[in-house]
Amino acid sequence: MLKIAPLPDIAFNRERSAIDDPQALLSVGDVLRFIRRYFLTISLAVLVSLLLTGLYLNNAKPIFTARAQILIDPNTQQYLRPNEVGRLSLDTAQVEGEIALLRSENIALAVIEKFNLIEEPEFQAEENSIIGKLLQFAPTIAGRPAEQDNSVSGQDALVDTPDYAKMRTTLDIFLDKLDVRRVGFSYAIEISFSSVDPERAAAIANEVANAYIEDKVETIVQLARQVIDWLETRIIEHRNYLNIAARTLRTFRAGRAVQLDSADEETGPLQVPLGTDQPATLEELESTVNTYQKIYETYLQALNDAVRRQSFPVSNARIITEATRPSGKSYPRSKLTLAFGALVGMLGGVGIAFVRMGLDRSIRSPRQIRKQIGLTCIVQIPRLKRKAAKTPLRVVHNEPFSQFSGALRTLQNAVVNADKNQTTLIVGVTSALAGEGKSTVAGNLGSLFEVSTGKTLIIDADIHKSTISKTFAPESEFGLVEILSDSVGVDDCIVSSGLAGPDILPVVASGDRFASYGLMGSAKFIKLIDDLRDQYQIIIVDLPPLHPIADALAISSRLDGVVLAVEWGATPVDLLADVTYALDTAGANILGAVITKVPTSASTFPKRMI
Repeated sequence: MLKIAPLPDIAFNRERSAIDDPQALLSVGDVLRFIRRYFLTISLAVLVSLLLTGLYLNNAKPIFTARAQILIDPNTQQYLRPNEVGRLSLDTAQVEGEIALLRSENIALAVIEKFNLIEEPEFQAEENSIIGKLLQFAPTIAGRPAEQDNSVSGQDALVDTPDYAKMRTTLDIFLDKLDVRRVGFSYAIEISFSSVDPERAAAIANEVANAYIEDKVETIVQLARQVIDWLETRIIEHRNYLNIAARTLRTFRAGRAVQLDSADEETGPLQVPLGTDQPATLEELESTVNTYQKIYETYLQALNDAVRRQSFPVSNARIITEATRPSGKSYPRSKLTLAFGALVGMLGGVGIAFVRMGLDRSIRSPRQIRKQIGLTCIVQIPRLKRKAAKTPLRVVHNEPFSQFSGALRTLQNAVVNADKNQTTLIVGVTSALAGEGKSTVAGNLGSLFEVSTGKTLIIDADIHKSTISKTFAPESEFGLVEILSDSVGVDDCIVSSGLAGPDILPVVASGDRFASYGLMGSAKFIKLIDDLRDQYQIIIVDLPPLHPIADALAISSRLDGVVLAVEWGATPVDLLADVTYALDTAGANILGAVITKVPTSASTFPKRMI
């Protein structure tokens, strides 16, 4: 009998992590196999995402952005101040202040009024849009009914009017479309405006710049007017002071005591100390007159400067680049949007693929069999092509150099090397479920042994389906069931498969005469196998599937080895673990598993076996 080591304890530790084995770490090959396996899923997700992106691009309104630039020069007004020396400069906070002015509601309202944007649909929220609904219910959300009674007055009444709400909406949309930013660390500021109309975008960007400059000029004029008013008042006051001081000096020089009349005492700040013990001196009176004279002249000069600034107001900002009609749309960007859509689709497809892989509990790799079941995966057998699938049990004869034949030779070597001390090997081939390719493996493996060693027998013990018998001995009248019922002898039932193939012990009758489990475990079947051992070098037993009726367990312990056929992508991991446990419990020597029907994309097969 074959001496095969029993299954290690790891065979049933299905939860053990693959990280314990360095070879189980993710490799480039694993990634490529994952991509090939779920290529259709990922491609479909990308296609759907691109279709949705294209639909969006087809229905989205194009947005055009126009840009204008202004330059803030703090030395522009210096020619109005010829006496000032040195270059003026602006710090970051001042430049940010200018940007805030450009984005102010005063500038926006001026532009809105000039172009009458309040009547443009682009600057009004649609009634069915989210913004429109929020504006419609804004009074209610604020705690007031939508319709105000007459008791509301003043600013509240103005806020709740439809015109105010409409203007507020226009203003908010206008500011959302306006973008103002500093160009690097320079004094240049870029003004951008986006609109569905390219001509309107350019016109509004330029008008924002013009309104900003006009606002600064108007501010200069207003400040100059305020300064002039203040200076004129101060000049009148100090002219009176100067006149009083001059008259006092003249009187003193005329040799008369300084006597101020009551009116002078009330209006003049000059307090001449005459009539006291310390009379005023000529030097004091002259100094007072000179002081008032200088103050008066200073105010006059300041007034002249203020009048000049009011007459010739010059802003320290100027337009250096006017906005022109944009040549192309700025939103949506078709290429970038399509690329983003493809990326989203790919990520979504990969996510779906990971979910599918996580939910998939079927066998798909030798690593699963090794780590989750504890069995050796002898070989992966590729899925038959359409031509070979018509005669699946004769592939090694019809296509001896195919990938399939090469995989079966690997299995043949594993069987031969299992126990070299045995003169005759009896190997059973079974599977967890029907249709997993065990009969194809058994038939082709028997054909290989017949060519290489001769005297090979295939026993068709699958009384439920009997694929071997239907292929190699369709005309047989007697078979395994008849032998076990003592109806005929062995020699009358064994037939040749032809094409220099192995001998076949078929199943002709159905399992009605014998209970299937009774057939597999009967003493007659065991004696039959022992008798045939002396006549053949290799005996391949095509056993029935182990689920749902575990017929093969009854004879598995009397075989030299058992090979489990596992269908790629179909056999559940849990079921394979159960049948492996059942075989081990029954005392079977499991040589290993073979993965059948493996797609070429799921593994690496040589194109041609030599």
